[in-house]
Amino acid sequence: TNYVQSLSFNEGLALVTTSTGKLTYIDKEYKEVLVLDDAIESGYFFDGLAKYKNKEGKWGFINKEGEKVIPAKYDYVESFIEGYAMVRNTIDDTYYRGIIDKEGREIIKLNNKYNKLSVALDGFFSYKQEDEVGFLNTEGEEVIKDDDWDAVGPFYDGHAFVTESRECGLIDKEG
Repeated sequence: TNYVQSLSFNEGLALVTTSTGKLTYIDKEYKEVLVLDDAIESGYFFDGLAKYKNKEGKWGFINKEGEKVIPAKYDYVESFIEGYAMVRNTIDDTYYRGIIDKEGREIIKLNNKYNKLSVALDGFFSYKQEDEVGFLNTEGEEVIKDDDWDAVGPFYDGHAFVTESRECGLIDKEG
C-alpha cells in the first residue's frame, strides 16, 4: 500500500497515515472511507466512536461518518468501553478526571478528587484516591472500596481482581 503507518482493524476500519500525512480510515477492501482533515492523532473505533486530537491539542470523539459527536475539549481521553469513557483536563497543573457517556454527558463530573479513574465494566468505574482504591457506580457513589487494596482491575463475569500487599484476590459486585 501507499500508507506509511497503520493500526489494526477494529469495528471494520483501520486507521492509516497516507504518504501526505493525512489520517485516514480504510475498510477491509482498502477503500478510504473517512479522511480526518483537521486531526493530528486518532484511535480505534470502540462502541462506534473513535477518539481524535485536533490541531490545538484537544481530544474529542467522532463517529464512523466523521461527525464530531463529542467536541474536542479534553486534554486526554480513553476510548469508549460499554458506552463510557474517561476524560481529563488539566488546570494549573491539577488533573480533573471524569466519565462521559456516548452523548458527551458527564456521568461522573470532572473533579480532582481521584488520582486515577477508569471504566471498569459492568457499570462500574475504578478509582484511586490517595490511600483508597475502589469502584464507583454510574451515580458516582463509591460503592466498593478498601484502604488496604493497592489496585483493582475491571469486572469480568461479575468479578474483579484486587491486589493487596503483593497478594491477589477476586471480589464480586458486592465487594
